[in-house]
Amino acid sequence: AHTPRPHPARRPPTRSSATNTAPKHTQRSTAGHDRPAPAATASATAAGGRLHAAPASAYPQPRTVSAPNSGRVVLATDVFHTGVFPTGVFHTGVFPTGASMAAGPRRPPPPWEPGTPSPGRGRRKSLPAATRPHPLPGDSGPMLELIDVSKVYRGGKRAVDHMTLRLGPGLLGLLGPNGAGKSSLMRMAATVTRPTGGRVLFDGADAVARPDALRRVLGYLPQDFGVYPHLTAREFLSYLAAAKGISARAAHARIDELLQLVNLSEAAGRPLGGYSGGMLRRVGIAQSLLTDPRVLIVDEPTAGLDPQERVRFRNLLSELAADRVVMLSTHIVSDIESVAFDIAVVAQGRLLRRGTPGELLREVTGQVWEALVDPGEAAAAQARYPVSRAVRTAEGVRLRLLAPEAPYADAEPVAPDLEDAYLAVIHRQGGPGPLADAPRGVRR
Repeated sequence: AHTPRPHPARRPPTRSSATNTAPKHTQRSTAGHDRPAPAATASATAAGGRLHAAPASAYPQPRTVSAPNSGRVVLATDVFHTGVFPTGVFHTGVFPTGASMAAGPRRPPPPWEPGTPSPGRGRRKSLPAATRPHPLPGDSGPMLELIDVSKVYRGGKRAVDHMTLRLGPGLLGLLGPNGAGKSSLMRMAATVTRPTGGRVLFDGADAVARPDALRRVLGYLPQDFGVYPHLTAREFLSYLAAAKGISARAAHARIDELLQLVNLSEAAGRPLGGYSGGMLRRVGIAQSLLTDPRVLIVDEPTAGLDPQERVRFRNLLSELAADRVVMLSTHIVSDIESVAFDIAVVAQGRLLRRGTPGELLREVTGQVWEALVDPGEAAAAQARYPVSRAVRTAEGVRLRLLAPEAPYADAEPVAPDLEDAYLAVIHRQGGPGPLADAPRGVRR
């Protein structure tokens, strides 16, 4: 077909001999398939289970990735919103490393096999020893550090306010109410979004300026996880495995293992559009573990799971945290109570308290009471004291509340639990009250 010559004033710069010499109306992908030039590509859709690339001009540094055994070729880039993932899926930790198509096609990297060292691009420069934060005593293995990070969105909303966290191997439970800034903090830790201020370091290297080292060993489950409804669970995981650079043979074995782990083996051949919310959440958990990551960041992972699956996932996280950095956020105390040795309580974008469950419980020992009050007095008690539980009985309303001394003559002291400790921290942050001057223990 005749290709019109561009206007002289808009003639593209002359390419060197090392660049791609394919005609302007087509470009040769690394998989050997011709695809339209970026200006002619269609927007990202998943209609009928077929994937189409978005305009590559909107997303720099593209390359093509083929899903195993599917014959489909999709476009993936070094940036997060690639244009081929549906809403939410670009947060799945699929961070392939590509080269600009302006430099011509290049040979794809060798497939990565789970359990083997991650492929690299040579040694990464780290910060000078004088400026590199020291690891915590006794830590070994991967180290993820968020140092004085802040995140301010348009309109001046400050989601994260100068927060510092250092994470070594183990599980950190990030606990806070809705809107506390947990998701914004985790997106910065996963290099999905850049902090407005502060630094993110992985093994001493700047993960904001050079994120590839962290992304190669990262598993990430966002709070909002989107899927292609026409693909089956196995096809969807195979596609993500291909984008992560896992060979087809290794991906097949790994996907079988993960489907069994999340109890989806029998439903693996069904389209994702027919899955329940809990089943889709389990697919998200499986994709976060595809590369056997050294750093696992999961945001509200148990949302929508039934009690049995919640227990199964908590046990899995406990096992993974033995030699990995695991960061779990939730507003459900029971999700953290049984697995986290390290807990950080956040609210309004600030770190309020960090400590072990034992440290947090000691701070409210002797301040938790149970009392039976008349139904008419229950509302007044809840306005005056932090109430963690209110149960209506035939005799009245039984309250479990926090106070530095007995709130009623017949109130009985009870042993605190982690929900009481969390409520006390949040209440102290809120301003003056019965717990404002209570002992707070050792902070770190």
